[in-house]
Amino acid sequence: MWSQRINTAGLGALLASAELHRTPELTDLQQRPQDSIALFALRQPGRDRAAR
Repeated sequence: MWSQRINTAGLGALLASAELHRTPELTDLQQRPQDSIALFALRQPGRDRAAR
């Protein structure tokens, strides 16, 4: 027997996460921030780009 209420927001987030991880969309969603970070790094003045 469980004596606490179920965290419905957490349960919904868990189900949405599990559904997302079963789709190819996850790869795109992970790549977009990486692309933005790489673009930002390239635009920084005075950085040694050869080190990357």
